[in-house]
Amino acid sequence: MRALLIVLAACSAAPPPRPASPPVATAKPTVRELAVDVTTYDERIHLYVRVASPATTPKGLIVLLHGGPGVSHEYMLPLETLVDDGYAVATYDQRGVGRTSAPRDPNDQDVLDLAHDLEAFRETLHVDKIDLVAHSFGGVIAMAYADAYAPHVRSLSFVDSMPPTFAGYEAGQANFNKTMHAMQRDGLLPEQLPDSEGTDCSNQLLALLPVYYFDPKHPATANLGGSSCNQAVAEATIAANVNYDFSSGLARVTAPVLVIQGEADPFRREMADRIVAALTHTRAQFVLVPRCGHLPWEECPEPFFTVVRAFLAARP
Repeated sequence: MRALLIVLAACSAAPPPRPASPPVATAKPTVRELAVDVTTYDERIHLYVRVASPATTPKGLIVLLHGGPGVSHEYMLPLETLVDDGYAVATYDQRGVGRTSAPRDPNDQDVLDLAHDLEAFRETLHVDKIDLVAHSFGGVIAMAYADAYAPHVRSLSFVDSMPPTFAGYEAGQANFNKTMHAMQRDGLLPEQLPDSEGTDCSNQLLALLPVYYFDPKHPATANLGGSSCNQAVAEATIAANVNYDFSSGLARVTAPVLVIQGEADPFRREMADRIVAALTHTRAQFVLVPRCGHLPWEECPEPFFTVVRAFLAARP
């Protein structure tokens, strides 16, 4: 099926959009933190899970899948504002990062294992169907989950997601490197990026943040939003998923799908195009957000939340 492509209009003379005002909540949402045990390969992983819930019975459960790999969940917490629309919103740290334990074997980072972790916490919360909002590398986990656990997927939102094949990931990474080198030549990035401090790659990621934005001087480039960065987990996850391919899995998806991408994403639009091309059994809504990079809820909050809210409200 063909995707419905929407390119949001942009006026170059207009000021950057202000954050959209969320609906007024009638009562303060509640937040709880859980430790979810997952058993794989005869060992137990302890997942850190955070769930924000509205005061009334939620319309559904939105699960935020953070990117990286190797980066913890905190930078996605601004999306908890969706709780004001009546949804419960869950975030969690993927294995080996943040407050989630690491497997004994660092190579146990296959994306199918990561999808199994997600299923274990869905079962713990006793929710039949979930809405997945997946960012960057988190999109690959969403693809694996949708393939393995299709009956439990209510909708899929891919936000500047990695593509369905490792070859596409490598092409996107090459585009990112071109943008990075151009910014180094223009003096927008240091010529020599800092090295990781042991397994901590926070300083290196912070130095690279301008690459991820349309505006390399955006205020959000000053910090990681509370997230940590683990270089060892990043490398092990990439190594464990060389040659991944979820094209056929996406072809079987029938749930509603939103693909939303910043037009200035350094990995380039081809990532989104590859996702849409693989979705042959559902009608995807494809939205390009102008003057926006890899983290649209920070750089372009008004159009981003307008699109996401409308998509969630319209799904069955």
